[in-house]
Amino acid sequence: MSKEEKCLPLATVVSPVEIEATEVHCNIPKGRWRDNLCDCFGYCCRPVCLNTWFCSPCLLAQVMSRVGLNAVGEQTTPKLAQNTSRHVVFVLAVIYTFLTVIDHSFPKVETCVTLFDDDAFDDNMRGTASCSSTFENGSVAFLYSALKFLVGLYVLIIIFRTRNFIRKKSEIAGSDCEDCCCAYWCSCCVIGQMARHTAQYDTQ
Repeated sequence: MSKEEKCLPLATVVSPVEIEATEVHCNIPKGRWRDNLCDCFGYCCRPVCLNTWFCSPCLLAQVMSRVGLNAVGEQTTPKLAQNTSRHVVFVLAVIYTFLTVIDHSFPKVETCVTLFDDDAFDDNMRGTASCSSTFENGSVAFLYSALKFLVGLYVLIIIFRTRNFIRKKSEIAGSDCEDCCCAYWCSCCVIGQMARHTAQYDTQ
C-alpha cells in the first residue's frame, strides 16, 4: 500500500487519559486532497453533488460522523461518532424550525428608502425605493437575529474543525487560517471536498 493510499488514522479514546490511534478508513489519500475544491461538478450524476449544493449541513454531519468527530467538531470514539450525524441534523432542524415559526408568527413592518444619486449603484436605480421588512417588536427582532448569527457561527466552527482535522490527519499542507477562510467563503465546496476525500464516490 503506497503512502497516499494509507488508511486515515483516527483516535479512539480507550481511557480518560489514553488515546490509541486506529486505522478505520482506508484508501484515503495522504499528503494531498483526493480532488480540488470545485471538483464536485465531476460527480453531477451522483448524490454527493446534490447533497453538496442542496443539503450541505446533512452531508457535513455525515462526514463528521465518518471521521470520528462529535457534534462540536471534537475527536471522539467511533461508537459515539455514530450518533454525530443525527445530533447535528437534529440541532439544526430544531433551530431552523424555530426561526421559521418566529418569522411567520410575529408582525412585521416594511420600511422603504428612496435611492438618491449617492446611494444608487446603477443609473436605473436612481429614484427607486429599496424596501425591507423588520419585526415590530424589538425583542423579537433581536432574538431572531441572534439565533441566525449563532447557528451561522456554529456551522462555520464545525466546518473549520472538520476540515482542520481531516487535513492534519491526512498530512496535507495548509494552515488554520486557510481552513477558516475556506470554511467562511467556500463552505459548500469545502463540505463536498471533505466528503469526496473520505469516501470513494466514483466507485459507488
